[in-house]
Amino acid sequence: MAGTFTNSLIVLLYTDGLPQACLQIDKPTVFGESKLNDVFNLGSRIAVRVFRGKKADTESRPTLRKADFTMSIQRNRLQELMKINVNEPSARTLLLDHLESLATIDDDTLQKRLLKDLVRNYVALERRVDTLLKNTLPASVAETIKYEGRYPPTPCECSILFTDFCGFTRICEAVSSQAMVETLDTLFAAFDDLVDAHHGTKIKTIGDAYMAVFGAPTRVPDHAVMAVRAALAMQAFMGRFNRRAPRPFGMRVGIHSGQVTTGVVGKERMQFDVFGDDVNIAARFESSGEPDRINVSEATYLAARDHFSFEARGEIPLKHKAAMRAFFVSGELPAVQ
Repeated sequence: MAGTFTNSLIVLLYTDGLPQACLQIDKPTVFGESKLNDVFNLGSRIAVRVFRGKKADTESRPTLRKADFTMSIQRNRLQELMKINVNEPSARTLLLDHLESLATIDDDTLQKRLLKDLVRNYVALERRVDTLLKNTLPASVAETIKYEGRYPPTPCECSILFTDFCGFTRICEAVSSQAMVETLDTLFAAFDDLVDAHHGTKIKTIGDAYMAVFGAPTRVPDHAVMAVRAALAMQAFMGRFNRRAPRPFGMRVGIHSGQVTTGVVGKERMQFDVFGDDVNIAARFESSGEPDRINVSEATYLAARDHFSFEARGEIPLKHKAAMRAFFVSGELPAVQ
């Protein structure tokens, strides 16, 4: 069967995104091996592309230019439309107008659905990115970067806490690296929870050393008290851990209160950090401490002495620093009723 359609309505029927049949709407003629009834049996709705005044090779799939409009139509409705005598100009015009109005409605529905899907996918993606960002950075810092593009250097009054395990090198020599990593993960995960519970911010871990701040980036008026309470909670946790551990860990803790500048530096693997000489002093108080003791500076002592009992150590030498007064934390004072 060979021939062409001229000045006709040509309809290409689709199901599942694939062309299934082509017909001339005023004289239904199916091209290829598909039968029109077979197409109707494929589903209750059929995708339709309508072409006006085009030519097609009847021996193969129609070679058609861009469709005048595309729509989805109920199967029984298309069967009814096929009965219209489109040789009548008025009927032909009405049919075209009807089909085009159906296409407009269908296109509007499709656009609304696509927009809804786009918004839903965008919201889901934004939530995943937001969760990842806030797991990497403090929430307030992540929000600032999210909306302003950067986190500016910000001065803060805070307390800096360092911990370190005594004899860690010897312990590493006695166990596998995998076992050591798993042990550190257990310990530092507990420290994370304790720091968070006392309104602190974990900064980083370096080997077996753990660093946190209290009062930055979110300001906390009693940051020294929160830091000492967190240190005592860490000590209590280590006591419970060591009672069941085959190799007990001794832990030094150092705390100093002072002025730092907070910031996020670099472009890759962004990390919130604190900078300033008081950070170095806090590290020195940790290294000059003793196992299972909390060593604090005079600044921390003065800010927290109404809440804890202390043991004065006098002046102690600090590496690359002048000697400074130091105190061991003895415990928390009873709450005043």
